[in-house]
Amino acid sequence: MLTLLANIVKLTSMRFEKIEDLATQPVNPALWISLGASVSGCLMGITVAFSASAIADMDNDYFVKPPTVDQKMWFSAMPALVSLVSGLLFGRLVNLIGKKHSLMLSAILYFTGYSVIAYSKDFILLFVGRAITGLGLGLTCLSLSPYISEVSPTRHRGKFASIMQLQIQVGILIINMMGVFYLQFRWSAMATSCIAIINLVFMAIIPETPRWLVSKGRISEAEKVLFKLMQQDNDLVQEELEVLQRERSRTEGSGEDIGTVPFSSAQNLKPLLIMAMIMIFQQLTAINAVCRTILVLLI
Repeated sequence: MLTLLANIVKLTSMRFEKIEDLATQPVNPALWISLGASVSGCLMGITVAFSASAIADMDNDYFVKPPTVDQKMWFSAMPALVSLVSGLLFGRLVNLIGKKHSLMLSAILYFTGYSVIAYSKDFILLFVGRAITGLGLGLTCLSLSPYISEVSPTRHRGKFASIMQLQIQVGILIINMMGVFYLQFRWSAMATSCIAIINLVFMAIIPETPRWLVSKGRISEAEKVLFKLMQQDNDLVQEELEVLQRERSRTEGSGEDIGTVPFSSAQNLKPLLIMAMIMIFQQLTAINAVCRTILVLLI
């Protein structure tokens, strides 16, 4: 018994020593960069859940003609429909201009869409605003997760990738809290436009991913970014740079680019089917309905 207690005390002291060591370590620059970029995830969450509080408030708004039930349903579904199409079309654009500029473009789309919603006088403009935010949603889905993965150190990549999902939930929480406090949907749209401006400023400050820079032959710029991400460890920088250059050489040697390979090719078909089945089974569990029901019960 005494031996067991001694071992517990020893393990506990080791755990506290690890926590103290972690607290004294400098924060990885990739974490700050990932947090700055993940504001786009917050906008994703707001866009997905925006209609929940907005539809309830529309009957009290000063529209020329009150919206019908069908119009409200279309208003709710518009971003999902548009993002489905834009997600298929924007792949080449992301490869062309990079993840950073894609996220900057998505921030501009969010700002434009929510500004249109905030100042709309009829339901047509509401549809236009929601469609524009749907374009931003599709572009963010394509850009944000790869951006965080490409700037994250290998040993922290899984943890940093979860920041996106966390920010999506934060966005859903923010827009629902606006509804709880009876904030009129036009003011909610204006507040979201301000978040989009913050996102644009963050994306203007943080760097492009080293992988994209190497793929475009901008080796010196990629080395500078890696030098910041690897906390000025020159050996790690050169090692990662060599890996990225080998990947670029292999891609150029094959004569194919991931953005131009068809979905039916062996290279893309298996991962595409796996991802699609994960999403399908996730939705078949009706998890969204469960989360919204829980939210209603809590409110």
